[in-house]
Amino acid sequence: MTNAQHGGQAGPRLALLSVSAVWGLTFVVVADAVAVTNPFMFNAARFVLGAALVGVVVALRGGLRRGAGAGRSVGDGLVLGGVLFGGFITQTIGLQSTTPGKAGFITGLSVVLVPFLSYAMFRTRLRLIEAVSAALSVCGLFLLSLNGGVHQLVAGDAWVLLCTVFFGVHIVLTDRFVRREGVSVGVLTFVQLAVVALASLGFATVLDGNLLGQAQALLDPRVYVGVLICGVLATAYAYLVQTGMQRRVNPAQVALIFIMEPVFAGLFDYLFNGQGLGWLQLLGAALIVFAMGLSEIPLRRPRPVQAA
Repeated sequence: MTNAQHGGQAGPRLALLSVSAVWGLTFVVVADAVAVTNPFMFNAARFVLGAALVGVVVALRGGLRRGAGAGRSVGDGLVLGGVLFGGFITQTIGLQSTTPGKAGFITGLSVVLVPFLSYAMFRTRLRLIEAVSAALSVCGLFLLSLNGGVHQLVAGDAWVLLCTVFFGVHIVLTDRFVRREGVSVGVLTFVQLAVVALASLGFATVLDGNLLGQAQALLDPRVYVGVLICGVLATAYAYLVQTGMQRRVNPAQVALIFIMEPVFAGLFDYLFNGQGLGWLQLLGAALIVFAMGLSEIPLRRPRPVQAA
């Protein structure tokens, strides 16, 4: 890669790193919000706001008038939205009984799962080093999830572990969809966010018919501040950036950048809540980060380009 090419990718990489930081912050924000409100209602409010903002951007840029490309993007967006809903709702439920720092590191396992999911879904090549990384990640997860010295997973850890599968599938599908000819990034992003908003609102209605009471809970400062931060930054901004940048940055590099998300989650959890991890948990977290980085190491050097 030439210096010019490397410099040209610096902006997209920094944009993706900012997404990692924002997502790390939301572990703390969401944990505070769902302590006083229904997680389905919180997600509904967050994604309604995010979808509305993205919708305005798409409309101003004329994204709805792209013909066949927009139509294909709608279909892909419906699929991504269903997967994204599964990931966010399981993560939000998990944050009701686990710490933001632990949830952040467990969620980071989705990066390691990506190659296995890609192989299972599209038969892409699976490397031995990725299998080793997965084994190390399982060991790290065990250490990270030690609860006060008790060797057991709390319920919240299991929910967050499930969300990693959804997020891994989302990364794989996003990489596939954004590379299709004529795809509209704006429409693709808007549709998936709208799906999550509607699904969350539907579940909130079915599981707790007292919508008025749930709406009143949104007036709590912990909730509406969380909705604003998550809706504007972690939803509208983050998914527009992720969807757009996966066109310009290699998928392996995207995954490597997202490794920083659990690091930011632990940092913000310590800064805002003073919630530190024990030595064994820190060892587990370090092992997970090491495994995620190991999974992205190329085993073979690229062949030199022959001069014409």
